[in-house]
Amino acid sequence: MKPTTIRLTTDTIRRIEALVGNRRLALFIREAVENELQRRENPETHNGQNHP
Repeated sequence: MKPTTIRLTTDTIRRIEALVGNRRLALFIREAVENELQRRENPETHNGQNHP
């Protein structure tokens, strides 16, 4: 993995931490980015719906 710096609002960070805890913030972001990449790369798979 390659370290990358991103900027999020304080509110966004607090919301994520409230869901997953502050020690899992990076994992949450990695998973969210990967899910969004898959959704955009394979739009026919998702048909505009939010699938797990």
